[in-house]
Amino acid sequence: MTKRLELFALIAISALAASFLFLNPGFLNTRGGGDSPFLLFRLHQLYSALTQGVFPVRWMPDAAYGLSETFTIVTALPASAPVEKRRASHGAPLPGNVVRIVDPETGRELPRGEAGEIAVKGTTLMRGYAKVEPELVFDAEGFFRTQDGGWLDESGELHWTGRLSNLVKTGGANVSPVEVESALASHPELRAALAVGVPHPTLGEALVLCVVPREGAHPEEAEIRSFLAGKLAAYKVPRCVLFFGADELAYTGSQKIQPGPLRDAALRRLEREGAEIAGHRYADERS
Repeated sequence: MTKRLELFALIAISALAASFLFLNPGFLNTRGGGDSPFLLFRLHQLYSALTQGVFPVRWMPDAAYGLSETFTIVTALPASAPVEKRRASHGAPLPGNVVRIVDPETGRELPRGEAGEIAVKGTTLMRGYAKVEPELVFDAEGFFRTQDGGWLDESGELHWTGRLSNLVKTGGANVSPVEVESALASHPELRAALAVGVPHPTLGEALVLCVVPREGAHPEEAEIRSFLAGKLAAYKVPRCVLFFGADELAYTGSQKIQPGPLRDAALRRLEREGAEIAGHRYADERS
């Protein structure tokens, strides 16, 4: 029975000419087991090829936005969209969905081009949270406030900038880690890159970049900062770059790097190395 299901799945993918693959990254990274070990093995091979850059960028899992509360994706770009467009946008709302940007404080709808909080409404949106009153989850028009930051361009396409709670407040300015990470998407020597904020006595937070190099690559901090300087405003360029191995990081069940533990690991590394950022030297108080 298992082999029949595997064969049916592969034939269906081919016959229907599927151009999108929407699966949880953790499922793609499964190394066997379950009811379809062969199919899972092939999916793991696909995941490895994607994350190692074997396939062209246009086939990477990007250019879409969704969350658990909407059951599936809310916005997406066509598979035929140019690479440059896929890097710059998360697509237009799919049929049956409405996306608006609101002021995080007041809930007032904001005009296109202005950044705020993403609010969604649609046919797949959840009915609510268990044992929570609906008015505490949805606004008067039925929109769900996602706590994600973003903006809509003039054509109505969504640009997600990250969790509002994850914004790094440094030197009086707000920096979106997602913007920094997106600017590094085309860097050939990096497997993963995440920006975090660590406490700083005068800046509030110092922007630090944590990277995982690709196997066999040896990128240098100065080169990475120079690469970003050509793409971002000066205050958005991380003040420090830290290098980690993939096995040094903590992951969620869906194989996403956890920002909280990463922030703690970055601070410990700065303290251990006695690093200096903007006139402040980090010191390990335990030593």
